[in-house]
Amino acid sequence: MNSLLERIEQVREKIKKSAAKGGNPPEQIKLVVVTKTVCADVVKQAIECDVQDVGENRIQDFLEKQKSINKKVNWHFIGHLQSNKVKFLINNVSLIHSLDRESLANEINKQGKLANYKFNCLVQVNVSGEASKFGISPENVEDFLVKLSGMEYINVQGLMTMAPFEDDTEDTRYVFERLRNLKFKLEGLDIPRIELKYLSMGMSNDYQVALEEGSNMVRIGSEIFGHIGGNNYEKVLV
Repeated sequence: MNSLLERIEQVREKIKKSAAKGGNPPEQIKLVVVTKTVCADVVKQAIECDVQDVGENRIQDFLEKQKSINKKVNWHFIGHLQSNKVKFLINNVSLIHSLDRESLANEINKQGKLANYKFNCLVQVNVSGEASKFGISPENVEDFLVKLSGMEYINVQGLMTMAPFEDDTEDTRYVFERLRNLKFKLEGLDIPRIELKYLSMGMSNDYQVALEEGSNMVRIGSEIFGHIGGNNYEKVLV
């Protein structure tokens, strides 16, 4: 088995090659290492491999690992966010990837106002239209952004989507292409206070295609950690 460092470096090399095809400088691609399947000790090892961005999809795991690790790293919340959990992210999160409905936006803005804390968020878009996926439909994103522009404690930083799982990753390309085109369209509208610097597209099974279509933020977990949780990994320096 390759060491954790070797796995991360292999992913970084693939990112460089695919980003070049998509027209983005590799150094501008943000790698979010998704650690939902592994314990805090393994996350610490990843951070020692110069991982700067860590993603979790459950609030409890997010808070427990963040407290246990206590290292300077950017924490991303990438899962479906319940409104009653927003308060736990105050002063703890670098970026919320899953702003997907007006009720959640209202709660984020409310909690931000109470704490005088501005949340950085990505708007989740359900490009594929799958019923199993959360997200704003593409045709409603513009109106949603206009509403968000009036919410002082939400900083919109970009768009996020998840493609269907396909055996042939080429079959996911249309999802990433559509979101990229939507981003270009929305940028041309110059909606006040809306910044679309991130196009978060691509996970372990499809991130190379996503990067070719212009993604500049990818969320990688299983390609780095496999499907085994806990401590079942070699030490970084082995």
